[in-house]
Amino acid sequence: MTNKELETKLNELIARVEKLENRSSKKITLEEFFSSDKDLAIHCDTEERANKLLREFGLMEKVLCDKFDVYGKDTCYSNCGLYGNIEDCKAQDYKIYEFEDIILPDEPNYELIFKTQAEAEHYLHHANVERVEKLPFLTWEEFKGGEEVIFKGRNGKGYALVYNKGLDKIDLFDTDGIMWGIIQSWDLTEANFYKAYDECVKLFKQE
Repeated sequence: MTNKELETKLNELIARVEKLENRSSKKITLEEFFSSDKDLAIHCDTEERANKLLREFGLMEKVLCDKFDVYGKDTCYSNCGLYGNIEDCKAQDYKIYEFEDIILPDEPNYELIFKTQAEAEHYLHHANVERVEKLPFLTWEEFKGGEEVIFKGRNGKGYALVYNKGLDKIDLFDTDGIMWGIIQSWDLTEANFYKAYDECVKLFKQE
């Protein structure tokens, strides 16, 4: 084995030791994770794992943003609602759990939690919106009752999703002008409400 190969093996061994030193010695549930008074973080090294973790967070009404596109395989999510890369977590003395250290519940039966799969996706999609901004989360029943989704996107533009009772339509408006300009309209159905709300999420995230 050459000196270069020995150096590579040594660096790999050091990295494995550092990882073991910074990770938990036992597994933990998400309830224990969020109830702890210590600074904890979960490391997700793949996008699939990050998405699965965020879905579980959403079901617990813990709203964190999807930041895997920013931090990649170094992405960590903390128990105080923050996110960052693993090196920053180490520097701030977080106790780091690997994704496989987390005891996740069995795959949820969405019909036991929400009335429909679409309603579940509606809620979970909202859970991945920036928590610092206000994009109202409405159920289908609340929307039919007259409540509106009025918000500003990240680009500063104003929008509104309203129930047009006269025509039984779901209307999406641009509210920046003196007169609101209609962007898109859907027939009033529950499925279309989720589609319309999805358009609101896209507009909200648009830079």
